[in-house]
Amino acid sequence: MSSELESVSLPAELLDEARDAARSGAVGSVADYVAEAVRLRLAKDHVLAQVTRIFGGPPPDEILALVRQRAGLPPRRAAS
Repeated sequence: MSSELESVSLPAELLDEARDAARSGAVGSVADYVAEAVRLRLAKDHVLAQVTRIFGGPPPDEILALVRQRAGLPPRRAAS
């Protein structure tokens, strides 16, 4: 895959953690870390778009709760 240069600003603490991951060898570089984060977010967005199409809108709360439970995730916090 070809690459293009894009400048982004990140909160210092996130950048520090990404740099630590690169230094430790967990990722090849900060750019690799950011690219993986973008890939994961895009995949999540695509899945959510498919679910929205299937349900004709956002899925019911009880379906979301069941999926979170089966995935081993904690219950979603109520909006404040």
